[in-house]
Amino acid sequence: MLDLTTLTYEEKLAVTAEVLEGAAKHGIIPEDPVWSAYQKAVAQAYVEVLLVKKAEGVWNFFLKKRGSNDTHFPGEPWHIPGGIWRTPWTLEQACQEVARREVGVDIDVIVELKTRKWFDHPYGFPISHICICCTNQPLHETSRQRFFPYHDREQTAPLTHWPPNPIVPPHRQFVHDAAEYLSSLQKHPRGGAEVMPLSYVLARREDFVGGGIQLHRNVPNFRGLIENIDVRKDSGSIRWLTFYYRSAANDTAPYSYSSCGINFNECIDVLPEGRIRCRTYADFQQSWREELITLFPKGDSILDGFLGGERAAAL
Repeated sequence: MLDLTTLTYEEKLAVTAEVLEGAAKHGIIPEDPVWSAYQKAVAQAYVEVLLVKKAEGVWNFFLKKRGSNDTHFPGEPWHIPGGIWRTPWTLEQACQEVARREVGVDIDVIVELKTRKWFDHPYGFPISHICICCTNQPLHETSRQRFFPYHDREQTAPLTHWPPNPIVPPHRQFVHDAAEYLSSLQKHPRGGAEVMPLSYVLARREDFVGGGIQLHRNVPNFRGLIENIDVRKDSGSIRWLTFYYRSAANDTAPYSYSSCGINFNECIDVLPEGRIRCRTYADFQQSWREELITLFPKGDSILDGFLGGERAAAL
């Protein structure tokens, strides 16, 4: 083993540089004591992958328990899955890697909510990039990892009110900020302009299955009742949502079942009552075309008579 006490300061710098360059080349974290010292000297970027879904009108947030052998955060507190943002990765790639490793699913990033520089971290001064994410894949929930609902009343209550306990202290604030942000999207007319539209709609899939869809441009006043929403992907990286619906050609025609692919590639408007309007491209009747679309969540009062009658015609 190399005796560092025999090296000059310049030689120690050269050895440290070689360790760091080797780690960067091979995409690994350098071993201690270099890594511990590096964490104390440099504010390292991390991503916190806050998975969300909306169920029965309530946003839910996914947390995990830390391990029983974690000496930095003892007591197995709940936390948001996270990890290092490695240098070759984009933000989306970093979140994807964390989600696959920590939770075992692929995700979409809805928005990078905020950053937080830690001054009270047990082993360094990391910078957390808190990212609200969603997935269309089933999450395996256990006593050590699961979704927790966040009700409106908890936005005005003290932060200690929201379960679970114990929780890594800043992570409770991260969840609170995320709930506030997601709630604000339904209060401001252009609230959706900052999010990745496809991911936001996907996170609210349970809101819209059983709701309605309306096309305004190329198929004026076409309406359907949404039966299911699926995610599709071409051979590259383009993703879109496919809405399966039932509709009627007129008031007397029997219902027919079909589908419409929507590539939410533009900003969305989150309208009152949780409705969404978006100018985007839609695959309707086997032809992609620019379209103006409105989505109505299940339980929307306008869905009464949605497929015919005066109420629907008044949209």
